[in-house]
Amino acid sequence: MQRRALLATVGAALGSAGCLSTGDPPADASTGDDAVTSTDDPATTDERTPSADVPDATDVFDGFDCPSFDDGADRTVCYHTATDDAVVLTAEPEVFDPYGGDDDVETLSFVLYNRSEWTVGFNPYDWSLHRFEGEGEWTKVGPDGPVPEPLSLVESGETYRWAVPSASGPSPSDDARRLDRSLSPGVYAFGVTGGYQVVDDSTDAPAERTEFVALARVETAIPLTGSEQTTAQG
Repeated sequence: MQRRALLATVGAALGSAGCLSTGDPPADASTGDDAVTSTDDPATTDERTPSADVPDATDVFDGFDCPSFDDGADRTVCYHTATDDAVVLTAEPEVFDPYGGDDDVETLSFVLYNRSEWTVGFNPYDWSLHRFEGEGEWTKVGPDGPVPEPLSLVESGETYRWAVPSASGPSPSDDARRLDRSLSPGVYAFGVTGGYQVVDDSTDAPAERTEFVALARVETAIPLTGSEQTTAQG
């Protein structure tokens, strides 16, 4: 599949990792064969902090269980099924349709919110994107080939953002990390795996690695607008 402009802007100290998944079910998708077995656990030992303002999840994906794509993760958290977890990955907006009446929609963003009391570390290049094909099947869209392995840190109360601007959307900023990828209409799952980092000799943070997944429905195709090579700036 072609690549589309995906840029990540950091609201934390360094750059981080992400995974995406994709999908394309009907808007009123139901459970059953078209749903993926849930692997997230709403119960969590994380301590919530009020500093990160997370948007409310809608009912767009009520018919979807939480898909998992990282066999190495200890647990998977999808925002549409576990919105109260301390660390969540959101799609903003959940339905990307800039020509469907919402003039304010210019960019499809995936935002990692750290509402825990600890620092979260991850690789911003190690994301995955999958497209939903129906009957519980997801097809990988990216990334392709090996990825760099930097560690990015998101402090308590901070965020990290990946953005896929539309052709009419804003241009990437100087500090943007870009990944070019086109998205045709359908349902996608974007995911990234991370874990808590021991900072200042603190040893009470959970040791588990968590896969964070956000679902997004693309109603208006996002064409390829940049090069196919991932670039990092800033």
